[in-house]
Amino acid sequence: MDIKVQLSSGQLLDLEMQVDHLENYINRSIYYMGKLVSESLESGEDSDKMKETIVISIVNRTLFPQYQKAFSTYYLIENDENHKLSELTRIHYLELGKIDITEKSLSEMTPHERLGAYFKYAADDSKGELIDQLLEFEGEVIALTKPIHEEISAEQEMRELEEARKRYRMDVNTAHSVGHREGKEEGRIETLIQMICKKLLKGKSSEIIAEELEEDLSSILPLIEVAKNYAPDYNIEQIYTALNIKTK
Repeated sequence: MDIKVQLSSGQLLDLEMQVDHLENYINRSIYYMGKLVSESLESGEDSDKMKETIVISIVNRTLFPQYQKAFSTYYLIENDENHKLSELTRIHYLELGKIDITEKSLSEMTPHERLGAYFKYAADDSKGELIDQLLEFEGEVIALTKPIHEEISAEQEMRELEEARKRYRMDVNTAHSVGHREGKEEGRIETLIQMICKKLLKGKSSEIIAEELEEDLSSILPLIEVAKNYAPDYNIEQIYTALNIKTK
């Protein structure tokens, strides 16, 4: 994910979030920095008008295993004298793979580590208490990051939905291609019930569910109505059993 922001101070930020494929990510982050520097000057502007440019990279795993710290900052620096060439450009890395709440308490973490813990665990429904504690420490900063996290969650949901659709289509195709149609049909219905329940948990309407699952509303409405009777736990086996009783 790539988000570009210009602050009121004139600073240009490029926020990059990378889940996998970190093999060449350092080179890519350098490329992002060069591109951002190029964009910081309007056509024909003198170089003294160049804006401060900052790349922030949040990676889901470990990028620098040789260091223990999760947050690092890189500048252009002279090799022998350690002289910083400029304050105008820098790259920050936040490695979520180094953040483990079982090894370090929130009070022992740095603000950057607590922010990383939020990104790492906010989507985990079992970590509600942890998220509340993080809000006590870094509430204002986390509030600023919530839209980013919500966008990530939405993208993740779309990926999960596409995977569920693939499994669903495979079940349907298999049911048509082999003789054990009845058993395969049961698996198809169970998969469909599971997807419906997941969307009901998110408060989605019957119309939206049908649209996202690419199903005719009239054909899945009976499943949705039966499933609603089992909120909020949505036990798949109980719903399937109730559906069989209803259709007999």
